[in-house]
Amino acid sequence: MRSVRMSRNSFSPIEADKHSLGISAAIRYLSSMLRKSPLGAIEPTHCLLFTLGWLMFSGSLLFGQPRSNQAPVLPRAFTVDVWTSDDGLPQNSIQAIGQTPDGYLWLGTQGGLIRFDGRTFVTYHQANTPELQQDWINALTITRDGTIWIGAYDHGLMSYNGQVFTHQLDTVDLGRVGVVALTEDSSGRIWAGTRTAGIVVFDKERVNRIRTRDGLPSDDIRTLFTDRTGTVWVGTARGIAMQTGSQWRVFTRRDGLPDDIVESIGQDASGALMIGTRSGLAVLKNGSIRTVQQLDPRQRILSLQSAQSGTAWVGTYAGGLYAWNGSVLEAISLIKGDKPSVSSLYQDPEGSLWIGTNGFGLFRLRQSRAVGLTAPTRLSSGSIWSLCEDVDGAIWVGTDGSGVDRLTRESRTTFTTREGLPHNTVYAIIADREGSVWMATEKELARYHAGRIESIRPGGPHILEGAQSLFVDRSGAVWVGVIGTVIGRYSRGEWSYLTAADGLPRNFGTCLWQDSDGTMWIGSDGSGIAAYVNGKTVLHTNEHGLSNESINCFYQDSTGRMWAGTYGGGLNRFADGRWTSVTTANGLAEDIIFSIERDEYGMVWLSGNLGLYRVSESELIACASGRITRVHGMLIDNLDGMPSRECCGGIQPASLRTRSGSLWYPTVRGVAVVNPSTIRTNLVAPPVDIQQVRAERSPVRQQPVMELGPGVRDLEFTYAGLSFIAPEHLRFRYRLDGYDNDWIDAGSRREAFYTGLFPGTYVFRVQAANRDGVWNEKGATVSITLKPMWYQSWWFFILSGAILLLSGYGIYRYRVRQLLEHEEELQRRVDEALVNIKVLGGLIPICANCKKIRDDKGYWNNLERYIHEHSEAKFSHSLCPECMEKLYGSFLKKDPMGNADTKKKL
Repeated sequence: MRSVRMSRNSFSPIEADKHSLGISAAIRYLSSMLRKSPLGAIEPTHCLLFTLGWLMFSGSLLFGQPRSNQAPVLPRAFTVDVWTSDDGLPQNSIQAIGQTPDGYLWLGTQGGLIRFDGRTFVTYHQANTPELQQDWINALTITRDGTIWIGAYDHGLMSYNGQVFTHQLDTVDLGRVGVVALTEDSSGRIWAGTRTAGIVVFDKERVNRIRTRDGLPSDDIRTLFTDRTGTVWVGTARGIAMQTGSQWRVFTRRDGLPDDIVESIGQDASGALMIGTRSGLAVLKNGSIRTVQQLDPRQRILSLQSAQSGTAWVGTYAGGLYAWNGSVLEAISLIKGDKPSVSSLYQDPEGSLWIGTNGFGLFRLRQSRAVGLTAPTRLSSGSIWSLCEDVDGAIWVGTDGSGVDRLTRESRTTFTTREGLPHNTVYAIIADREGSVWMATEKELARYHAGRIESIRPGGPHILEGAQSLFVDRSGAVWVGVIGTVIGRYSRGEWSYLTAADGLPRNFGTCLWQDSDGTMWIGSDGSGIAAYVNGKTVLHTNEHGLSNESINCFYQDSTGRMWAGTYGGGLNRFADGRWTSVTTANGLAEDIIFSIERDEYGMVWLSGNLGLYRVSESELIACASGRITRVHGMLIDNLDGMPSRECCGGIQPASLRTRSGSLWYPTVRGVAVVNPSTIRTNLVAPPVDIQQVRAERSPVRQQPVMELGPGVRDLEFTYAGLSFIAPEHLRFRYRLDGYDNDWIDAGSRREAFYTGLFPGTYVFRVQAANRDGVWNEKGATVSITLKPMWYQSWWFFILSGAILLLSGYGIYRYRVRQLLEHEEELQRRVDEALVNIKVLGGLIPICANCKKIRDDKGYWNNLERYIHEHSEAKFSHSLCPECMEKLYGSFLKKDPMGNADTKKKL
């Protein structure tokens, strides 16, 4: 969101010293009474009662009651979502709605049977499921074992067990009759109501038919309903009937029904039977009927649903949806300017109401966690900067360019430059103890007092223009922060100032806070924090542990420690002289913190660009202290009714906690209001389903235990979490046993991929958590065995090993044999040579010149080689005198000594 800087914390000055205000007022009034009257004129009892009355009044101030009840009335906190054929529905008329135990929502439409997981519609119709036999589905009921019974327009009754469709009316000769109503009784029998042939009852052993001759008021069945006691009620074109033993008791207009045509039946929280007729709503209780709401005959009641909260829901023909609180019907707008026919209703375990309409698609109505106030109906502008509550309980809203709105129970009053505002952009608003409302505009300060607006122009050297932070301290003084310029303090008509000369950091004044010890904490834009007390300033920066030096807001926790919300560094807590941080790495939704509020239940609320984040203060303290590493919170955004998840920052206050406990936040598209007392954690762990398994990119038929043929090395898994409240915020984790050592955090991703797997058995596990962090730790699993190729099988490895061993042994034997043969050959040749050289028999050919000897193979060898190979003789070498003289005679003649040593050496 665009911001003047970032964001600041909210502090309601009216809350300060409310108790002392009441006490002092009582004392002042009593003193005046005593001054005006003689002491004897006032009896002690009257004095005591009068004082107690004033104390009770001051107590009401203490507990947050405004002097006059001017708090604005908020609209109903409902969020409406809609899906049509543009979103994947085959057809926009939803005749029936149910939910199977695995969590899937099932819709009967005029275009087939639909399975819905919150994001994707899967359609079963005649084109892709010939067993279905009929696309126009009138009725659905889901039995305790998860079987879906399907009533079709003119092809009777079918069932689906998750694998196979079965046509059920083959055993009953009803022709092409259509089934319009279905229910399961307490014994597990299925009741099927038709328009012309009465009722067909299916049990495990036989099929029974019930018609007018058996006691029904009519064979034209409109609806069936099993109440909490197990009694089956039948709505017909001639009244409503219940079976008592073998008899039927019938109620008609003579018994108090507004009309004999009964279109729908339900049961409210008290156990009373609700009967929707063509002309209105009736209640049957203790055997008597009373009409509670008469409607236009054209708005017959088509569907009824009792809510978990005690409210009942009424769907009408061409009249839209109504809420029944036990006394009146309240119209609920689904489509602006139109009232669709509501043909079916269903409330899921998470509390969402699903609404099937004729021609308008599928709607979902759910309780919002936030209420949005937007322009032009509730506000003069959609872009809001700041909020405050005045002494009367009215809410002041500072806008970006449209002045300031004052919201009361009866009206909205807008103040602009025409009414005296210095500028129509109002950055910050706060109320002082005297009941005045201070406003920081883009130009000057302004104050609303005694019904009029006046500009504030302090005297002296400082001009407080463009202020973006306002604060009221414990003494009632008003502090005004002009970022980087000056901080002004107004008390009892006098102004004082703080500037950079007082040791404040660069760009100071982004936010202000006074702690319980009286220290003023001053935030800056990028230069850390200044703690100012008794004229001294102490700076806190990154060197002291701050995770970020851009400070948006302050907060003091229940232990007295100070916290700072930063722009990009999450939360920081000051303890033992050091700052420690809690960031997204520890579980926060984001690291940009615009404001910090604490509700009466010990929960801390953080605003930012992603919405509102609620987290336990005790968890934050434990995390900042290092006792835990992660916090768990709840994110509230535009999916919960906020006009925009992007809150406004850069202003103090950037949030408001009213005396009634509600929390108000400025956003870029209006105001978001949260009532912490109505916020409930969704404790329903989302069911998880593995929707598809693909092997080598081809889908395979899924079973809990699967065997895949040889050659599969790549697997893909598609899975879903079946939480219908904000499915976009579902989180997943998975692991493949036999491959992964730990869980893989998949975030919101709904697919897992594995490649290069070896043959073996693997178990894929997936778990899901809803948006509030509640995990389904059982999750879903599938076991897969990958069969090996023939060359990957155990017998192949054994055979290959045996072959290798045998081959190695054979090569070894062959080599040994070669070596032995070679050795034998050498030995033979040596033996032959020795024999020849020792005997020296016969004629030995020798060269007459060089004295080489010719062997028996015809090769000429020198003498010594021949003798060496053919005998055991060894040679040593020297020179005879004749050869020495011949070879070295000239050298010996040059030796001056001519001694024998030289000759000896040679």
